[in-house]
Amino acid sequence: GRYWAAKQLTSIQRSGNRVTLKAPFATTRFTLRLTVQEAAVPTVVADGTSIPLEEVKQLRDLKPGSWLQEKDKLTVCFDLPKGQVVLTV
Repeated sequence: GRYWAAKQLTSIQRSGNRVTLKAPFATTRFTLRLTVQEAAVPTVVADGTSIPLEEVKQLRDLKPGSWLQEKDKLTVCFDLPKGQVVLTV
């Protein structure tokens, strides 16, 4: 239930290659899928601290702290902290 509440209540704004999330509370395994123009290595920063991410080769391998590039789709999974998070792709 907490994940779905976070999904509904977190504001998400995209400007170019930056996605800013404002979460009213934390949740685990938060997953975003974005359309990207070219291959990108994502970075996630929360409160000035970078959240480490590793690339996986298949969607079934996605877990918190990982990302997957499939053609023009980028899927990123991380534990979403409360507050502002910036995803750069």
